[in-house]
Amino acid sequence: MRAAKSDKLSVCELFKEWLHKNGHSFNRKLKLRHYRKRGLVRFWFDGVAAEIFGFVDEIYQCDVCVVYKRKFWDFIADFDYDIKRSRDGKYYCSICGGDEFYSSAQELLVKNSFEPLLEWANANLTPSHILLLLDVNRGGLTEASIVDPGRLDMKKPRDKESKKMLDSLSKSSKEPDGTLIGLDFWVNARAAKIPVIK
Repeated sequence: MRAAKSDKLSVCELFKEWLHKNGHSFNRKLKLRHYRKRGLVRFWFDGVAAEIFGFVDEIYQCDVCVVYKRKFWDFIADFDYDIKRSRDGKYYCSICGGDEFYSSAQELLVKNSFEPLLEWANANLTPSHILLLLDVNRGGLTEASIVDPGRLDMKKPRDKESKKMLDSLSKSSKEPDGTLIGLDFWVNARAAKIPVIK
């Protein structure tokens, strides 16, 4: 298998064309700025917390991230791509494991990155969600996520889903040598809660 030639394909231009045709499907209007020299389209959502924005570039990224108080905080969604072409001329994304094949690089980008971005935005950028920012060790580790505050209670889990999340967190929170990080590591972290919708 060989890398796909992307000489004639402008991912940024394709994203803008796709958005022109499909922008009405977003619950929150996307606004964008194209930095042609940098090969980057930066976008943000109308009426959504200013800390949340995204970008598409010519290389492999289609991401949504958070900047809080002028500091990069975390990626909250990624729809990255790595366009490859098989010997029979079909296109696939090597990041995704190469399970699905497409007739063109454009189709791959739309199905693999742009449409999932649309689905994610409509599901997560709602008035019922908050942007939860965690800061452990005063900037040593930062994490961002969009959550439904009614379903998240780390101190006293009331429902099965919160208990499951807490159990999962404690099981996955291990030092490189395999020792478990105490839950107080997470519970005592500084947190900021920001409404997703302004």
